[in-house]
Amino acid sequence: MPSRTGLLFRIFVLFLLALVVAAPMGCIGCGSDRDAAEVKDQLAVHFPKERNEAFYTDDPFVPVGTDGYAASSVEMSSSDGIEPVEITLPVEPDDGVRFASRDGFVVVMRSLDGLERAVLSDGVITYDHEGGGQVWTAKEGGFDVSLFLKPGFVEQEGFTWRWELVGARARPDGDDVVVMDDRGASRLRVTLVKNGSSEHIDTRLRLTGKELALDVPKGPSAVLLQMRVKAVEPSEGDDATVPKQNAVNGTACTLGSECDSTFCIDGVCCDNACTGTCSACTATLKGQGVDGVCGPIKANTDPQNECPAGACYGNGSCRRDNGQPCASGSECMSSVCADNVCCDLACTGICMACTTTLKGQGADGSCGPIMNGLDPNNECTGGSCDGMAACRLDNGETCTTGGQCVSGNCVDGVCCDTTCTNTCKACNLPGKLGTCSNVPQNQNDPVTCAAASESCDGNGFCKLANGENCTQGLECISGFCVDGVCCNSACTTVCSSCAVTGNVGSCSPIALGNDDFFPPNACVGADRQCNGAGACKRFNGTQCASGTDCVSNFCVDGVCCSTSTCANCQSCNVSGNEGTCRNLAMNDTDPNAVPACTGTTACDGSGACKKINGVACTNGDGTQCISGFCVDGGLLQFGV
Repeated sequence: MPSRTGLLFRIFVLFLLALVVAAPMGCIGCGSDRDAAEVKDQLAVHFPKERNEAFYTDDPFVPVGTDGYAASSVEMSSSDGIEPVEITLPVEPDDGVRFASRDGFVVVMRSLDGLERAVLSDGVITYDHEGGGQVWTAKEGGFDVSLFLKPGFVEQEGFTWRWELVGARARPDGDDVVVMDDRGASRLRVTLVKNGSSEHIDTRLRLTGKELALDVPKGPSAVLLQMRVKAVEPSEGDDATVPKQNAVNGTACTLGSECDSTFCIDGVCCDNACTGTCSACTATLKGQGVDGVCGPIKANTDPQNECPAGACYGNGSCRRDNGQPCASGSECMSSVCADNVCCDLACTGICMACTTTLKGQGADGSCGPIMNGLDPNNECTGGSCDGMAACRLDNGETCTTGGQCVSGNCVDGVCCDTTCTNTCKACNLPGKLGTCSNVPQNQNDPVTCAAASESCDGNGFCKLANGENCTQGLECISGFCVDGVCCNSACTTVCSSCAVTGNVGSCSPIALGNDDFFPPNACVGADRQCNGAGACKRFNGTQCASGTDCVSNFCVDGVCCSTSTCANCQSCNVSGNEGTCRNLAMNDTDPNAVPACTGTTACDGSGACKKINGVACTNGDGTQCISGFCVDGGLLQFGV
């Protein structure tokens, strides 16, 4: 079993290692040898004799979990009887090195020199510092710490290596410093074993309160100092005059009166009242560090439910979770306030937003693209967002390619709601820009219905134009196939046709004197014909009752006549000449004449009304007589 003194010595040495963890390292125990090589080279130049000793180790350091380093077997003293001591040497020097034994002894030591992280190389730990470095080696019976400063670093002013003692007390013992437990019993001894430079340096270990220091006076030379840390038996150096103390920080407690610090926080003695937001005094609650030291709770945790809208930020304050309302990034865990909510990203890109309302999708607090067709922030002139964090043109806007449009469709020179490729469809119709619509009736579609013989029907179909040959109405834009051609109407009125020369395709009156065969026998027969004005009338010479019955509109002498009236002694009903005014035969009477040619008068066959024979006449004037002769005052007939 290792001696108590040996275990304590190893613990304290590991504490000093934590104070200087400084060399850059990507992970525990796997840093680069570059910094160690630099320190070796510097020592070889300025302290060639001491270099090998500084880098000699009896037992190599190895990583312990992910939290630090320890030597595997070197004991801190050759004496037996001491309780085993557990040590935690953190990677970050600010966390300090924690020593704890089963008998309740706990001490934490913290470096105050701004050291960087540790580099492990060949079992030796090297810590970089702006002025030089530290080399830690495990030796039989203790640990050696070589403290190196470059030439000129202390030329203008001196330098002090410093460590803070937390949870335990110390006292000077000659040139050494002894660390004691709460009973005043000595547990660890720190000794300056070498004092070297180009000239001897007047320095020694110094204890001020709970701060252990090693002063280096100013001068131009390089400096190499070496400390040794070892454990001592509890009986060695006991100070009976030191009264028993209350529990040290990190010890379990229930009341402040139990603690040396007078503060019992989170169930352990704490170094202060620790009343700040997101602060705690145990490693469990903090998620880091050691018990007994008040510190900030680790970021993104909230073990004490102090942050109802978020979690602790790692610096003693609450910050809000993504999606929570905010006025500035300082309120947010992400440090980003976008669209008045805490956001996972800066979210400054075009058509990007961090709220569901603005995006039209997703969740508050997650920066994402604004949904296709929306533009809540008026970022897109003449368009809107396309759902992929870019602006596109709205439907109806002028375009040349589909890539310019929110819809992805550029049709007829404008952004369109569909690909609009069907027959007789267009996207640039007045009043309907951007909406794929039917081309109006009787208009052409330049792509699908462009021939002179066809036109769109207003319902998305390309049909034959009026006047084109057809067999049925479905072929025609008008829906009417009449007289073998597409017609502008059903054209069912009598004496109308869609095939009238000069008006093919337009329902027009059939020319005067022609028959109408559609519908069958509409105006066909020996006594009827079309009048050229869309009506079926009787031929001249056929019987009538009035002029409306006749093609000529004249009904004379009971027949349709070519004229409205006939002269005296003429008739439109003369046998063989019906329908045309002709002279009545000699001796025929004309009751319609004015005056009537009846009684003592009769027609002379030449269209004149004359006196009949036997009627008084003027001698010698035969023109009065139908016979042409006036003899004996009209008493003769035929000149006898």
